[in-house]
Amino acid sequence: DVAIQPTSRWLNAASANLTIEQVPWVSSLPFDKKVQPIRSDNVVWGEEMDCPDSPFLDEPERQLEMVGLLDFHAQGFTGENVLVAVFDNGYLEVDELEGMSHLFKDARILATRDYVDGDNTLYHSCTHCKHGTYVFSILAANDTASGLVGSAPGAEYILFRTENDDSETRQEEDNWLAAAEFADSMGAQVFNTSLGYYFFDEGEEDYQFSDLDGETSIITRAGDIAASRGIIVVNSAGNSGQRGLNMPADGDSVL
Repeated sequence: DVAIQPTSRWLNAASANLTIEQVPWVSSLPFDKKVQPIRSDNVVWGEEMDCPDSPFLDEPERQLEMVGLLDFHAQGFTGENVLVAVFDNGYLEVDELEGMSHLFKDARILATRDYVDGDNTLYHSCTHCKHGTYVFSILAANDTASGLVGSAPGAEYILFRTENDDSETRQEEDNWLAAAEFADSMGAQVFNTSLGYYFFDEGEEDYQFSDLDGETSIITRAGDIAASRGIIVVNSAGNSGQRGLNMPADGDSVL
């Protein structure tokens, strides 16, 4: 038996757990164009991220002013009636933060899915899964007492955990693709991802500079397909400024 993992209607593909003996058999199937190895995860227990406990509360207004959003907020444009899907590593304690309570009060988190562990405990998925909390606060926070106000506090949201901080493998691209197709089915209008892929764990094939062609990586192809369906796909160009561009930011339709 072959254990099927995420499937993709966009790419007409499926991930599966195969034994070495099964690979030639699957490769010989008449409908199978290509078999590409993808290693899943390599769990490291007990590792903590070195993250600050509290944000710098003068930063939100400065960044909102920088991109002109303060003027939009003053006119009442806060993201209302827009559905945003966020892809990250987890959203630790978002359900306990005062600045996020308005989202739960108004039932504006429409869905959550954890593609790493297969459950929906995104708010307490791991003790160091704070990156998604930080990113989500930049989007959705509304704590006027402290001055922490996000860019779109009036929007509706879908939260996905697609990134496994305990490893770096191409499985996370599959996770992102599965989440993207689900978000599309819910009518998401914007994707926000502060993740990128280029180097992987030992034993996993790294990407090369020539692969940054907008056509090679699964996550880039998925991002462009999402954009072709009318979704605004926003992605960090590369979390590591020293190295430069990551996938899927090489997509010609990825912002």
